[in-house]
Amino acid sequence: MSYQVTFKNSLDKPVQLEVNVGDGNCDTNQNILSQQLDPGGDKTIDTDQNVVCYRRTADPDNPGVMTSWVTFAPDDINTPALIDIGLI
Repeated sequence: MSYQVTFKNSLDKPVQLEVNVGDGNCDTNQNILSQQLDPGGDKTIDTDQNVVCYRRTADPDNPGVMTSWVTFAPDDINTPALIDIGLI
């Protein structure tokens, strides 16, 4: 089964968004998205994996540093999902 997860940038500056999917180890899971997300922009992914890992630019004014990974487990109850990456 495939699950839809949408990431939204609620910040007033663009940020880099990275999304990895797999079984749990965010650093070694498959990267499926690495792109800039403009203010107010969103990006939807479809996945059949157990774990979705995501992170963004920690400080939009200094884009070299990313936040820690955040995980989301898609399932029939909590997906489709809208995740506000401005809150991490």
